[in-house]
Amino acid sequence: MSGANPGRHALGGENVKSMATINFVSGEAGGTGSTDSGLGTRNTHGVLNAVSWGTLMPLGAMMARYLKVFKAADPAWFYLHVATQTSAYIVGVAGFATGIKLGSESSGITWSDHRNIGIVLFIFGTLQVNHLECIIGIKIIGSGTLLSLFYFFFSF
Repeated sequence: MSGANPGRHALGGENVKSMATINFVSGEAGGTGSTDSGLGTRNTHGVLNAVSWGTLMPLGAMMARYLKVFKAADPAWFYLHVATQTSAYIVGVAGFATGIKLGSESSGITWSDHRNIGIVLFIFGTLQVNHLECIIGIKIIGSGTLLSLFYFFFSF
């Protein structure tokens, strides 16, 4: 505010998305900014990642922890665990790709903390999926190798 008159605001970042022309005499408003806010893509990104990292990954971990104690579910718990974790990873890859797309489309806006958390989570998820390859490798190579140490590091 400059006295009793409203002043100009910055014309960068989030303010660019809210530009419009308002005629207070006639009551008409016309947008001059971008009409595509990417809300659908953001919602898709959020839903995919919430289902993947927030639901399926913990569910797969609980299957591995709590179902393997039952002898009746001996081979089934492992296959359920692998299927759930793999499905979670595939959905997570789609959510990560959607996030990369959103990041490349947002000019002037950087959500660095959110982006960094997503990248670290994706790296750890990729290591977890590659854990399956280590299990297969240990059965082929045997214990006492560097691969078996990698397996035990990610198992406990």
